[in-house]
Amino acid sequence: MKQKYAEELMHMTFTGKNMKEAYMNACKWYATNVISKDEIRDVQAQFEKQNDSPSIVLRLFVTVDENWLKEEHCKICKEVHRLFYMNDINCQNCNLSGYQERCKSLLDVKRNSYREKLKDK
Repeated sequence: MKQKYAEELMHMTFTGKNMKEAYMNACKWYATNVISKDEIRDVQAQFEKQNDSPSIVLRLFVTVDENWLKEEHCKICKEVHRLFYMNDINCQNCNLSGYQERCKSLLDVKRNSYREKLKDK
């Protein structure tokens, strides 16, 4: 199973005469502004029913594949270690704080970029 890190990108509320119409409005916006855009990838959607009115809250989350990120981190770490220390690296003593920072940084870049692309839609 793929592990993913996710951070909320944005949320919007859609209303209608009934719950079905509110849901269809949310789906139409999501399909038009997210699914159909090639430059927007790795976005997950969550639809929440509001009990007090016929409305749906659409929450979008930007995600990063944890396995890919871990592999990239290890590759960079090994390369830097080889260049500067010129000896074998001991992965048992790995410091994952750099990995965690890289994950947070990547999520921030994606979130800010996608917010700009979805702004005023």
